[in-house]
Amino acid sequence: MFSVLSDKFLEFWRAPGGLWRGAARREWPAPLPRGATKPRAAWGTQEFKKFVRQDARIGQSQRGLSILLLALSVGACGGDSQGSTAEGASGVTLGEVRTRVGTARAQSARLSLDKDYTGVVTPFRKAMVAAEVGGRVVERLVEPGDLVSEGDALIVLDDARARIAKDRAEASLEARRVELVDATRNLERGQQLAQSGAISDRELDALSLVSDRARAALQVGEAALRDAAKNLEDTRVLAPFDGRVEVVSVQVGDFLAPGRNVASVIDFSKARVRVGVTAGEAASLSPGAPVRIGFEAIRRGSVEGQIKSVGHSAADQGMFPVEVWIEGEAASGLREGMVASVALSSARKSPQIVVPASAVFRRDGATHVFRVEADSRARLVAVTTGLASGGRVEITSGLSVGDEVITHGQFALGDGAPVEVTGSGGR
Repeated sequence: MFSVLSDKFLEFWRAPGGLWRGAARREWPAPLPRGATKPRAAWGTQEFKKFVRQDARIGQSQRGLSILLLALSVGACGGDSQGSTAEGASGVTLGEVRTRVGTARAQSARLSLDKDYTGVVTPFRKAMVAAEVGGRVVERLVEPGDLVSEGDALIVLDDARARIAKDRAEASLEARRVELVDATRNLERGQQLAQSGAISDRELDALSLVSDRARAALQVGEAALRDAAKNLEDTRVLAPFDGRVEVVSVQVGDFLAPGRNVASVIDFSKARVRVGVTAGEAASLSPGAPVRIGFEAIRRGSVEGQIKSVGHSAADQGMFPVEVWIEGEAASGLREGMVASVALSSARKSPQIVVPASAVFRRDGATHVFRVEADSRARLVAVTTGLASGGRVEITSGLSVGDEVITHGQFALGDGAPVEVTGSGGR
């Protein structure tokens, strides 16, 4: 075999512009074998064998290049009667460079999520209270920090015009009542006269129409009175729920237009903390599950909360919102905007296929792994991932238990590249 390869290499060695005279001469100026008297172009097999033996003593890097050149020469010769591209038992063609990789087997396991997430505290309820009607502020009844109950007055507007409007509506309604009473009596007399033939049916219809109009006018008057009464009531701006006054933005004497914000009220009987998780993590969480929450700002022990909801639609940056509630005494002392550390812990109900996280990578906008096939080639496989924990990732589609995936050395590989497995593990 060595003789055949030597003859093939010598053809390229002696040819004008061949391997030695080309790039190899510039990159690898090996000395002549000891005792050589002929030019390299005139070497025979014996001189070439001496050259290879001497080259073996030059160093690891030069010896590797000699073998590479020899392999390339065999692959480029076009073949002899025995075939110049024989394949080894592994299915890798002689002359192909195999990449050394580390691998692991896909396993069936139940991952648990035990991870801290950062969220921000918000009050259970918060309202910007606005004036329903316009008017001048005559009383400011609360200050920032005051505790209020639902229905307590925050500010009072001048109600003189509202009282006048209500009085006018009441008087107008009374007039509508009188008109309806008169129209009803006239209709009753007309019906009696119509029975005796004293008036025509047309005249009776006219009396009936007047009565209907009076009844409708009365209903309009009643609505006007309710509107006037509501406007008078709205001159007192009330707290919408039990809570604490945070901001009062008006002073006595200010004239307000309808819709003007006058105060901010918050309710910290409960507190909300919202965090974002991945789709796989969201699938492992359930409303009602207890969690532990810490607050660095107040430096006290963690408190217990409860998952209230797990979002089904992705929000910012593709993360799914999880809302945690803190109730009772645990919520006392919290402030809006405080940073909270939420420890979420859960486990899959059934085992899933898992692989090391180092095997999973993104390429062309999708998630992939390289699977080692029986012919020692790396096959690019698109996968769908789930929960990630403890350096392992769930694979929900694309792999089977026992598949060998590449965990190291895969980033320079292409689909179908020949590989040499140098290490594997179960994880």
